[in-house]
Amino acid sequence: RRHYIEFGGGVGASSIAAAFNGAYVTLVDAFVTDELLDNLEVNLPSHVRERVKVCQMNWTQPLQDNLAQLKTCLARPTAQKDLKFDLIGCGTSIYSPSYMMPLIHAISKPRTRVFVAPSVSVQTFLDRWGRFASRYFQQMLVRDDMGLTEVHRSSWAPHCGDDCPF
Repeated sequence: RRHYIEFGGGVGASSIAAAFNGAYVTLVDAFVTDELLDNLEVNLPSHVRERVKVCQMNWTQPLQDNLAQLKTCLARPTAQKDLKFDLIGCGTSIYSPSYMMPLIHAISKPRTRVFVAPSVSVQTFLDRWGRFASRYFQQMLVRDDMGLTEVHRSSWAPHCGDDCPF
């Protein structure tokens, strides 16, 4: 049984993929939206959705507070007890590495895989957080995302001007 946690779940795309591939999923977001919950409801059959837990959590707190929030959220009979995950996903939620890196380290097993999509170039990521991250992880490989997280203007948001976040 693989356990996957995603920080900054957005619409839940990677959590949905992980659930369809058999993982027990914990999706954490600072703001759990109706769109996220609807997306999980519409796209996951009930027998798959049973393995998905959504937690609303502010991870920019001291480590012990973050761990307590996670433990409270996962407090149910079928939830894992040790707060250790096999796979960890983190996108733009890495904006606060002084909180996120110790949290990721605390919930990692020795062979945990951590996927980070920081929405900046590899060089920028390494310049900003490389030395800090190396305090927590023995091995770090950052790959160029080939434009997958590149900011673009969506056709469904025509009202946005030059400051549009999409």
